Amino acid sequence: MRKLFEAIGYSFGFNLSFYPVSRELANLDQHLPTGYLYRHLTDIGCGDGRITRKIANILKPKSLLGVDLYPALIKTARKNGISASVIDVEHHPPQGDLGVLWGVLHHFSTPKTTLKSLICNFNSLIIRESVNDRRLFESGHRYSRIRLLRLIKSSLRPTDRLRYYDTPGRSLLLFIN
Repeated sequence: MRKLFEAIGYSFGFNLSFYPVSRELANLDQHLPTGYLYRHLTDIGCGDGRITRKIANILKPKSLLGVDLYPALIKTARKNGISASVIDVEHHPPQGDLGVLWGVLHHFSTPKTTLKSLICNFNSLIIRESVNDRRLFESGHRYSRIRLLRLIKSSLRPTDRLRYYDTPGRSLLLFIN
């Protein structure tokens, strides 16, 4: 039922966040590893582009592309100044330099398969995902910290490096390269 309400909202261009975005972004700024600035950035699941702009203020990308499944959200992202395209990431994973999945992984119907594709298609990824498996307004998969780390680690290639940080907002911030 939650997934239906979410899809209806997204179809009309509504993208609501029920977590402390400012604190999460401050955590990104604080823990950002060397080498993640001034890259070609793809925000995977950019929604309406509001958070994309805030992430871009931190990462200072050379270029920025937002992708999302919902045309209404892409339309709003473009109005918010984001170059954005409609892409079904699960069936047509994008590729590039630096990908960001900011609260998106739980929406995928096949998170492990999609994550493996994205890890192969990008030089680096930044993932912020809730680890509050009792979040009231969240649809899709709900992850505990342990379950999310298992998913991420089982999706990595032997040469990939993973760094992660717990955030005050009960989420994990992960860096993969």
